[in-house]
Amino acid sequence: MIPRHRTVITVILAALLPLVALADLTDEQRAEQQELLAWVRVLELQARTDDALELCAMVLAADPDCADALVARGMILLGDGKLEEARESFDQALRAQSSLAMALVGRGHAWHALGNVDRANGDAARGVEICTRAVDADPTDAEAYYVRGLARLLLQQDGDALQDFVTAADLDETLVEALVERAHIYRRRGRPNDALDQFTRAIELRPDYAAAYLARARARFENKSFLAARDDCDRALEINPGFARAWHNRGLIDLQIGDVVAAVEDLGRAIEAHPDYASAHYYRGEAYYASGNRAAARAAWETARDLAPDDWAGQTAAEMLRSIESGEL
Repeated sequence: MIPRHRTVITVILAALLPLVALADLTDEQRAEQQELLAWVRVLELQARTDDALELCAMVLAADPDCADALVARGMILLGDGKLEEARESFDQALRAQSSLAMALVGRGHAWHALGNVDRANGDAARGVEICTRAVDADPTDAEAYYVRGLARLLLQQDGDALQDFVTAADLDETLVEALVERAHIYRRRGRPNDALDQFTRAIELRPDYAAAYLARARARFENKSFLAARDDCDRALEINPGFARAWHNRGLIDLQIGDVVAAVEDLGRAIEAHPDYASAHYYRGEAYYASGNRAAARAAWETARDLAPDDWAGQTAAEMLRSIESGEL
């Protein structure tokens, strides 16, 4: 059964209160800390990133050098596109634990997104070395295989990364993220059915894995299975009604099948959840324009342009506005 959002987060935060008040944690309190960090992972799988960050912050209030919490926070920020904040969190984790492979790999992905390929490759190579030593010492260490796979992705070693993800998933079926990474490689290799199989397996193992539903929706969308893709967005939203990307992607499906009224509504829900979502503003402009509401379309494109002038959504919106001004649109 998928837990109710506000009830669950309230219970978790209540459990944290005694922990936060303590400067030095006992063994029992550290065990509680790890349990709370396990909840962070649950919230990440459910795409409840704000709540996951809140838990990380409270753990770090009690233990500022908790490397696991710093890495978890960094990965969430990375996924949200907050690259500098993510890098800083990984830096803090590495100051606390210099040989933490996941922190190196996370920082490598942040450096890569920031355009510093040399630093990204340096962190990734070091992460591969650390994980290789770990799996040589313990060939059943599923997480080490998984993290090494992430590092090898940065180094563009997709074949080796794929094998690491296969091994990680075989060793630990609860490591559903390995299945999703494997699926992404299959997608890039033009193996859509294999990708769908992996997404489905991840969902069967973790029915609350909202991000996996959304990833499968994208794969189905690319296969032109639009109604099945919309069903997956629906399932993601059942798990997390505040999942902005699920509203956004459902809006794109609405546009594709010609339901512009639903597209306006769904993209509006994405914007309610994430007001600075430039892509949602851009596509809502498309939906408004298709419905004949040119004034609303223009307003939506102006917002997208102003929010993200250097990204594709803002630049494409600017092009649409220029087309309106010139009379081409």
